[in-house]
Amino acid sequence: MSIVGVLQRARPIRMRGSIVFESPTYVAPPATVRLRLIEVAAADAPSRDLAEYEMTPESPGTFDRLSFDIQETIPDSTHNYYLIAGFRTAGGGRELAVGDQTTVSAYPLNTAEDLQEFELKLQTV
Repeated sequence: MSIVGVLQRARPIRMRGSIVFESPTYVAPPATVRLRLIEVAAADAPSRDLAEYEMTPESPGTFDRLSFDIQETIPDSTHNYYLIAGFRTAGGGRELAVGDQTTVSAYPLNTAEDLQEFELKLQTV
């Protein structure tokens, strides 16, 4: 008998809350705010992106926070899941530049709950 693959169950989870800027921040294209859902298998293992969300306000302006409400399906496993966020003034790319903002810690998901609420605080790089 051979096992070709392992069927992994998945479950929906809803994440909502706000990304809070360090101080009121002007947001206009090409600037972007990205929210990432990452998976970590072990403390010394590299993380893996499960999903990434790009947020832009409907019109340019100065904001102290941006709200999000996301439904995502995550694997039902023993791994850990976290939200992290970043604001890039120049848009595009993944590298942060002076003046950009990012979370300095990851925000853990409690996978036992269907609804998670967050306030992700950004700090200037």
